[in-house]
Amino acid sequence: MILSILAVENQMMVDVVVKPEQRIKEVVKVLATNFKISPDLAEGNLKVYSGRHKAYLSEMLTFKQAKLCHGDVLEIGKENER
Repeated sequence: MILSILAVENQMMVDVVVKPEQRIKEVVKVLATNFKISPDLAEGNLKVYSGRHKAYLSEMLTFKQAKLCHGDVLEIGKENER
């Protein structure tokens, strides 16, 4: 499935292909390692907001557990942002 991830701190949007069984935090770490988003987001607690669900999600959930679908947009930021 393809999702868009928006890094709140710098408004950078990245489209990614993910597997339903991947954890949200693992994908964020990979994106940060490859400099697609700020490396600061890979460390510490994340706030993950689903625009479609209009709710915050646990970063430890898999995409399937979070009931995310193709085309969803996730906003991510550090715990003290937003």
